[in-house]
Amino acid sequence: MTPESDNDPYLWREDVEADPALASVRERNAAARRTLEAHPQFAAMRDGIRAVLDSRDRIPQVVRRGDALYNFWQD
Repeated sequence: MTPESDNDPYLWREDVEADPALASVRERNAAARRTLEAHPQFAAMRDGIRAVLDSRDRIPQVVRRGDALYNFWQD
C-alpha cells in the first residue's frame, strides 16, 4: 500500500466480490428501488418497457460481416 491508499476511506470497495462491498451495493440498490417505486408512473413505465423488450415482434437478428452489421426484421 502507498501512503495515499492508507488514507482512502473507500479502499474496501476495490474488492468488488467481498461481503462489505456487496452489502453496500445491495443497500444502494434497495434505496434506488424505493425511490423509483415511489414515482406514480413507475409501474406503468416498467410494464411498458418490459412489454417492448419481451415482444417477439420486430426483434432484429443482427449479423456482423466484416465491419458491417446487417439485420433481418422478423414480424
